[in-house]
Amino acid sequence: MNRIALLILLLLSSSCTTTMYVAKTGIITADKKCTIQTYWYKTDYIVGSKVDEILNVRMGGHRPVIYKSGDNGIVYWGEKKRDIKSIGAKPTRARYVCGKVEGLKSLQDFDGDILTLTMHCEAKLSPLSITSGYIPAREEAYVLQVSQQENFSWISSLPEAPSPPTCTPSKL
Repeated sequence: MNRIALLILLLLSSSCTTTMYVAKTGIITADKKCTIQTYWYKTDYIVGSKVDEILNVRMGGHRPVIYKSGDNGIVYWGEKKRDIKSIGAKPTRARYVCGKVEGLKSLQDFDGDILTLTMHCEAKLSPLSITSGYIPAREEAYVLQVSQQENFSWISSLPEAPSPPTCTPSKL
């Protein structure tokens, strides 16, 4: 009887509901229609929850931009050796804010259907670069529509990640 109770307790303690959030928007850049996309997971256990601390923002055929949670909120930290700040005051330090998720201190706090983020830097590219730069820098924020998919599991499994974003020729 004790073994059955222990087994039930173990199953309950490892069971969880994982929500995958997928945020995306479409933009037109360089005569291409592109999708900007990111996703993250939030796992709720019987006691407590866990959420991703990194937000990997991608655009088809471009380098990913990694926004990280910290004391300043969810920020993409630029560095002088790899980034050029094209919007706003020029940085005076080796490390500076290039982009930010607006209105959120942590992904744990997310409760809505839009994610707003900024990008004020461009990637330094060499003539030998194979991939393009980041999502384009611009004054106005990107507004990404967020959808959710919940998945219950007895053994903490994650839903399958979404397909990578793409760019296709624009028909102007």
